Amino acid sequence: WIGGTSSLAETFFDEFRPFDGAFVLAGPEPPCQPSLASRPFVTLDLASERSVRSLFERLPLAVEAVIFGPRLSLVWGSDAHLTLISHLALLLERAAAAGVRAVLHLSSVAVSDHTLPQAGVRESDPMPPLEAIASGYDRFKRAAEEVITAECASRSLRCVHLRLSGIFANTRRCIQCTTL
Repeated sequence: WIGGTSSLAETFFDEFRPFDGAFVLAGPEPPCQPSLASRPFVTLDLASERSVRSLFERLPLAVEAVIFGPRLSLVWGSDAHLTLISHLALLLERAAAAGVRAVLHLSSVAVSDHTLPQAGVRESDPMPPLEAIASGYDRFKRAAEEVITAECASRSLRCVHLRLSGIFANTRRCIQCTTL
């Protein structure tokens, strides 16, 4: 699980308890939530080439699949997404070399620009050009899909992008739950 220790991560691991020993968390800071604190954790700074390059060597077990879903706070309000995208290609290169066979990308409807109306949109509908998307977060999600698709194809990795529109979690920190 690459992407930190959000409410989504906490809920995912709560729901997949039978697979407790099969997951390693990788993110910028160790988890403080009790349900995540007992899991194997490896620090990963997606803004650091060195951290990304060495990730798979530092894992306590072999990994066959990567779930990639960095949190909003990693890319909101800056152009950090440009560095993260270049490191994402490196991450997938290293993943393939380490024996990873599949990638699940937790993407977002933001790939089509979350400021545009989303009702009735189909996956086959054309998306606006990347340059027309104003938000750094939206550009990151879109560029991440493009990089993951291309890198996985070039390395014969299976990949799936899940475009989430809202995340409802089993925790009190769930933003969507507290605003309803």
